[in-house]
Amino acid sequence: MIESSAPHCKDLVGKSSAGTITVTNSVGSVIADNTALSEGQELYVNVPAGTYTVSGKFAGGEAVGPITVDVPSGESVRQDLVLPVP
Repeated sequence: MIESSAPHCKDLVGKSSAGTITVTNSVGSVIADNTALSEGQELYVNVPAGTYTVSGKFAGGEAVGPITVDVPSGESVRQDLVLPVP
């Protein structure tokens, strides 16, 4: 999870923030449940092709998502969770 400023977001620099991430599939089954991440850590979830919902909560309590992510067959997908910061 990475913080940035909107509407003119600058390139993201530095480490991601700590928080938790939840991933569910298209029928609502939980793939990763409130997985805790420390600062700078990324979450890799090996899933088959399909549509997934990703949501998270920063360590400070700010929620982000849900975000719908489509994973095509045979491909890797990256989804950053970004919290707009004024």
